[in-house]
Amino acid sequence: MNSQETTILYVDDDELSRTTVSRRLRRMGIRVLEANSAESAFSYLGTEDEIDLLLLEPAVNQLFGLELYRTLMSQGRFLATVICTAAVEEIPEEVLQASKLPADCYCRKPCSFNELLLCIQTALKQSPTATEGA
Repeated sequence: MNSQETTILYVDDDELSRTTVSRRLRRMGIRVLEANSAESAFSYLGTEDEIDLLLLEPAVNQLFGLELYRTLMSQGRFLATVICTAAVEEIPEEVLQASKLPADCYCRKPCSFNELLLCIQTALKQSPTATEGA
């Protein structure tokens, strides 16, 4: 992963998680766009052409994160995607449907930063845009 050229859109309504992870990714030279709702994510997606990866908490704002992902897929916007969600016991049944979506990698919170980073790297390698430049 060439971190100098990577842009991640991180969608999570948990400000502490979003801020902490974003700060660590930025220290590695990765550009991070932060969204606390599906609406703010859509605004980035409407103006930013260079988003390489969607890092998504599917339960953001009562399942709107999951709906965001479904909408992107239906529009043919196939971003590398990492779905990172809280422990299964804490989330509604509908969110569990996220595991049936074709994300590149899944991780369960809490996870270490290194686990998340490995997931991000794996997703970027599997991305259709990664093979286009090869």
